[in-house]
Amino acid sequence: MAALMMSGMRTSVQAELDGLFGALHGQTVRTRAVSAQAFSKARRGLSAELFELARARLIELARPYIDSMRWNGLRLVAADGSRLRVGTREGHDLRADHYAFALFLPGPELTLHAALHPADGSERQMLFEALDVLQPHTDLLLLDRGYPGNMMVAALAQREIPFCLRVDARAWTCVTAFARSGEAERFVTLAAPDEQDALDYELVRTHTTVRLIRDVTPGGRVRVLMTSLLDRQRYPATTFGALYHQRWRIEEAFDSLSYCTPSYVIEYPGSFDPDRVSTDFSRPLRTYTRRGRLVVWSREHCGRLGLLSGVSDESGAERRAVRL
Repeated sequence: MAALMMSGMRTSVQAELDGLFGALHGQTVRTRAVSAQAFSKARRGLSAELFELARARLIELARPYIDSMRWNGLRLVAADGSRLRVGTREGHDLRADHYAFALFLPGPELTLHAALHPADGSERQMLFEALDVLQPHTDLLLLDRGYPGNMMVAALAQREIPFCLRVDARAWTCVTAFARSGEAERFVTLAAPDEQDALDYELVRTHTTVRLIRDVTPGGRVRVLMTSLLDRQRYPATTFGALYHQRWRIEEAFDSLSYCTPSYVIEYPGSFDPDRVSTDFSRPLRTYTRRGRLVVWSREHCGRLGLLSGVSDESGAERRAVRL
């Protein structure tokens, strides 16, 4: 049953079951042996931990492949999140919202970490809670503008986790000055995290030195990147544009969130069950393979997990429903 759930359902649950049992009996036609209702009942006994163990095993088996795609000896890890709506199949009655957060390996196209959080949570907090997954000195974290702040930069630096993130000039005085200077790069020292943040996140109140890099896109747009990689010889400024662009693999996986804000709906045939949400969220995302790109929410691979396209809510916003 777990293997069927992880395989990537392309049709309805019943059709997948009939096809599976037909193949098990050596037949070329579908065989009705188990009903979708029985499958739904049986899967309640599955724990999300099963898929987490499968994810860990997958990462272990793929380690040689992952290592072959390192950037200057560093494993690239992109972080992002997206809103997840949960409802029953009948009438799409939305009972709860969640936020899906993931750490993703661009290149190998593997999910390193995935978790559900309350919809009113902060992505910065979600990232902070996932930092223990990262390997100091050898993982390079790629972040968008939603995460930076003195607290997060200090947390990454003090945990010795290298990072490259895009920063907004409106939130940083030093970034504004750099953006206006026309310089290609500059070293700056950020203020220590405030007393409350240091207390809440167990940080030392020390200054953090970072490197600002000007990156001009092919379209002529100027963006500022901040990194903890200070060695100009080993990490030339000219290489950071292409490096940061790899973070877009997770953006594409979450259905190009920079261009639209879709919500994702997990539909249930019966009553809402929080435990089933965790399990059903886990099985495709945490056990993702190179068959897709974070396939549970990838537009180009939506058919591989039985995603339903074009469902609209009252506001007219496009939604996706996952057949579970």
